[in-house]
Amino acid sequence: AKRRAAVARHASAHDLAAKGGKVLFVDTKRGGREIIANEAIRAGMCYVDRRWLGGTLTNFKTIKTRIERLNKLDLMEKTGEFDLLPKKEVLGLKAERDKLLYNLGGISRLGESYYHLHRLLSDKTRHGE
Repeated sequence: AKRRAAVARHASAHDLAAKGGKVLFVDTKRGGREIIANEAIRAGMCYVDRRWLGGTLTNFKTIKTRIERLNKLDLMEKTGEFDLLPKKEVLGLKAERDKLLYNLGGISRLGESYYHLHRLLSDKTRHGE
């Protein structure tokens, strides 16, 4: 029964993606992190491979402001604004960017129009974990 349910979830995600829909891939277990990131990137989709941030879908307004901050910090580094700032301030901004990238890197392109959340479960995962 579990196997059939997993196959059905995979098929529905595949069908949705084939129709141009967007899928958010989620697997925060250590064993699946690299796989989920690589496959989501290959499919052009967003993913969560670290910690699930509360409110990622229900309070998207807050998440969106953090994504905008991440993009702003990336732009500041690319345009050379960091070169104009004191070294200590640059270190703080880079640390902030690294933390945001760690938590939001996979969803930095996430828009409000995601239709399907696809959580990958290993055979050993039990409900409630």
